[in-house]
Amino acid sequence: MFGNWMLMLFGLIFVLRVVFLFFSLRKGKQGQGFYDVFLISDGKLTIQAAFPITYPLEEIERVEFSRFATTKSGFTNFAGQLRIIKKNGRTSRRYYFDSSVLHQKIVAKSTKEEMDQTIQLLMARLERHGIPARMVGMK
Repeated sequence: MFGNWMLMLFGLIFVLRVVFLFFSLRKGKQGQGFYDVFLISDGKLTIQAAFPITYPLEEIERVEFSRFATTKSGFTNFAGQLRIIKKNGRTSRRYYFDSSVLHQKIVAKSTKEEMDQTIQLLMARLERHGIPARMVGMK
């Protein structure tokens, strides 16, 4: 009897700790800048990818944006992509984003209009720091 009661108590404590840890990590991750595609500081542009990549601002010629549609199970969703064009002619890989940047929360679906607004917002942020940006190849 005593063993089952202790086992249930330890199980409850374990579950409560896991739930607390989950919500603590979730809240910490979604702080300032969690939904941003890039950060600009100390003369560098940092792309917030799985492995953040940094580009010195003086090496960047321009940033190109585009949007595209994907269709799955009859539903159309829009996504955006950006590429860094460097002054030496090299280009970065494509970085993808959705309208979470615009809404500052996780979104399940992005419309064409939301992606256009998101791209305009990102272009304005870049141009405030003197980085030329343009939209190309919109589909």
